[in-house]
Amino acid sequence: MAKGAQGKLYLCGEYAVVDGGAAVVSAVDREITAQLVPAGTGTVRVESQPEVRVDDPLRYVLAAMRVADVDVPDADLAFISQLVEADGRKFGLGSSGAVTVATLRALFTAGEVYPSPEELYKYAVCALLLAGDNGSFGDVACSAYGQLIFYVKPSKEWIQYVRDALTEDTSDVRPLVAQHWEGLEIEPLEWPEGIDRRIGWTGHPASSADLVNAVRAYKTEQTEQYADFVRMSDGIARTMRQACRENDADAFLRVYGLAGRILSDFSDCTGGYALTEELATLNRLAERHGYTAKFSGAGGGDCGIALAQNSTDEQARALEQDWRAAGIEPMHWTLS
Repeated sequence: MAKGAQGKLYLCGEYAVVDGGAAVVSAVDREITAQLVPAGTGTVRVESQPEVRVDDPLRYVLAAMRVADVDVPDADLAFISQLVEADGRKFGLGSSGAVTVATLRALFTAGEVYPSPEELYKYAVCALLLAGDNGSFGDVACSAYGQLIFYVKPSKEWIQYVRDALTEDTSDVRPLVAQHWEGLEIEPLEWPEGIDRRIGWTGHPASSADLVNAVRAYKTEQTEQYADFVRMSDGIARTMRQACRENDADAFLRVYGLAGRILSDFSDCTGGYALTEELATLNRLAERHGYTAKFSGAGGGDCGIALAQNSTDEQARALEQDWRAAGIEPMHWTLS
């Protein structure tokens, strides 16, 4: 039986989420599907305790097998991904987190194990840590829940505790999963009614060595300013959560616009690599047609999201026409 895990796009909280700030993340109806198939016909042989190396291109799959610890004899795993273009270019939807969650779902279903979304998230974080990942794990949370979420990652101290525990023993992670994870917050949300959601793709992958180095330098050299950014970003995410709770589309769009402005300022402070000219054009054209837009994720490429309340079909068509003329591809995905 095939089991899928959806990709994600950030609405707010980029960068700050790594350092304890809150984020709001939306699931996208594009997924990676994992399926158990007869041995010799798939991508990788199923093992209950495979060796995991951080330089292995299959490390996320192997790490998921290790933490699932489900014995499925004479079987392979095969994968189908909607998170990349046909030519291999990534959309920026969180493929490493999604493939980890999809692998876990397929193995757990085969073993008749049915974890809750929070438990699935914890298993996936354990797998990512085994694979050498050190991010925010927001993509994993979104894939595990499959919908719009409010998210705060576990505390750094707790992540280190889990990492140390996995170093000592990976034979059974269930006791780790059963514990309360310090600092972790995941709350499923519903989109406020009446918000039209449009996604544009630049055609280029996010991030670059220059962007990564500039952000690292800013965090190290401008610690007070970066701490202010994290606090502001955290407040925006919490306000956005409240707007969802109250079904307040006006408040949601106002704070979404604020999220875009502080990300633009953050890009200016880190060399301008995040808000590329293409992404700035995406935003500018969206605003021309009555939408509020910002880039999603690390920036430097990938996607932007344009939102508007009670927009017309004519508005949406005009926006997409202008995006195409500027080399930005409208992506008819659903944010859920």
